[in-house]
Amino acid sequence: SAQTHSEDMTANNFMSHTGSDGSNPGERMTVAGYPWNGWSENVAAGQPTPESVVNAWMNSSGHRANILRASSEHVGIGYDHESGTTYGHYWTMNFGSSESEPATGLGCHP
Repeated sequence: SAQTHSEDMTANNFMSHTGSDGSNPGERMTVAGYPWNGWSENVAAGQPTPESVVNAWMNSSGHRANILRASSEHVGIGYDHESGTTYGHYWTMNFGSSESEPATGLGCHP
């Protein structure tokens, strides 16, 4: 769901927790097959490297809290790039907790 959301933000030239179809992070995780019982999300745009986006998130209290939340069992990270867009670089970090293991096929995307 993180990769799909980063691609959506790139394709539609926006940055938001709400998808271009009106979806929220939990809805996107469900569509991706993740059986969540808790979730949070960080999004960012404009930072050109993983180091720069993590630094930005760690310097923001809300984003930092998501990263450090002990109840999060799983993380999914998405990134997309398009130089002709407003921000160029689009990042999504989804956190989840689940009573069961995620569905097969979930994982990191290049």
